[in-house]
Amino acid sequence: MRLIGFGRIVLFVLVLLGAPLANAIAEGEPDGAWKPPPIGTKVEYNFGAKYEVTRIEGSKYYVKGARTTETHGMDFEWYIYKGTFHSMWADGQKVSFDQEALDSFFPLKIGNKTTVAAERADGWKWKTAFKVTKYKEVETLLGKRPVFVVAFLEKGKGHKAKGWGYYDPEPGIWDGGLYQWGEGDNQKLNWRLTHLEVPE
Repeated sequence: MRLIGFGRIVLFVLVLLGAPLANAIAEGEPDGAWKPPPIGTKVEYNFGAKYEVTRIEGSKYYVKGARTTETHGMDFEWYIYKGTFHSMWADGQKVSFDQEALDSFFPLKIGNKTTVAAERADGWKWKTAFKVTKYKEVETLLGKRPVFVVAFLEKGKGHKAKGWGYYDPEPGIWDGGLYQWGEGDNQKLNWRLTHLEVPE
């Protein structure tokens, strides 16, 4: 394994198969097509997510580990659809969602938008609207990378949240962003990728 970076876990939202990551990164504007991370990729985020990619099936890549601090120390398996939507909620509940709506979002390009309807196992429903606002170069654990800036708005009964994230379609991973569910600093999370290992 090659160690790309590391950081501490604090408190939320991965390459061409079989090819080394360095060879798979294109120069300039990303083409927006989703590509899965290689099996064996390990990631950590500052909101407690810590997992490893175990297998890839079509537009899903399966991971095993902790989804957030709520599931930290537990060994769950779930999938992430095109690197964008999780099949498991923060507390371990199963989530179903409109995969066709996510399919229509790709390949990413400025102005693309979609709304994804989702439902948790306990019956709670919500919708998340996504929009690609721009692309820019940012410093990531993989070095300086061109990424898409994706804004989102979540709405459900008794819940409203908004934010944005840096999405790198190759290797299909979120590098960080902002998640805000109310007013004030105590109700927002500046989330970021803190650790990444990819197979050689």
